[in-house]
Amino acid sequence: MAMQEPYPALTTLELWSDDEMTPVLPDTFLGGFAPCLQTISLEGIAFPALSKLLFSTVNLVSLLLDKIPPDTTRYMSPQVMATSLSRLTRLKFLRLDFLPPGLPPNIHQNPRQQTRVLLPSLTWLEFQGVNEYLEDLISRIEAPLLDSINVKFFDQIIFDVTHLLQFITHSEKLNSPNEAKMNFHYDFVQITLSPPKGTVGNIMLQVLCTVPLWQVLSLAQICNRATPLLSGVQGLEICGGEYEDSLREWQDNIEIAQWLEVFYPFVAVASLHVTENLGRFTASALAGRRAAGVLPALRDLWLEGA
Repeated sequence: MAMQEPYPALTTLELWSDDEMTPVLPDTFLGGFAPCLQTISLEGIAFPALSKLLFSTVNLVSLLLDKIPPDTTRYMSPQVMATSLSRLTRLKFLRLDFLPPGLPPNIHQNPRQQTRVLLPSLTWLEFQGVNEYLEDLISRIEAPLLDSINVKFFDQIIFDVTHLLQFITHSEKLNSPNEAKMNFHYDFVQITLSPPKGTVGNIMLQVLCTVPLWQVLSLAQICNRATPLLSGVQGLEICGGEYEDSLREWQDNIEIAQWLEVFYPFVAVASLHVTENLGRFTASALAGRRAAGVLPALRDLWLEGA
């Protein structure tokens, strides 16, 4: 009962739960008024009235929402979230981490007709969830000082990263990556983009998937849609396939043309390093006729195990 009253001096709110039944905070929590809050961290907690509380927290610096129940998109849609963030001019850190399975949000408004929300202090963004939610959200916000973005997508068939690409290129510190690293793990595929040494600006995109073929197809789809961002990358490293059974699955299920699709956007890559066992797989791909025009700027090639 004491937590139903306003807390005008509260600066930090951290609540977590690992219960199977997600606890739900009442609409009257904190009386919907906590103007001095600087940090909100909720894990495994549903809070339908979060947007109301955020409107009172103009000093908020960090908003970390972990293990968000999938059905919260009913009250935490991309439009509601963007509107809730509109007054948080001091916000530096934002994390939205949804639990699977997630459903694509219902998009009722054309992004081109929206007023974009400016987050002038945001430097760090982390997201886990469905591609559609992120696309809708970032079509509504701008963060020109962002220097780190970490995105994890649930396994999907089609990835539209149009607004994500625009969002990244509008950031002063993220729009010119110089190095790229791909990591094919047993339960995810990931690409990390880094700026020239001595500067900041890191991008990590990950797809949670256990099937090597879908990993390759997902990454190829994302890379080709992000060609303008990747066209200046000069160094590329590919890791994965360290186990013999994994290599056999690659050889049996992935076609050379599908693997080469991953390389097409990297027109400026001068150095390529591929670890064992994918080095052998890549060597056979690059030696074929279909590889003509792939990696046109390549000078240094290191294929482990080839």
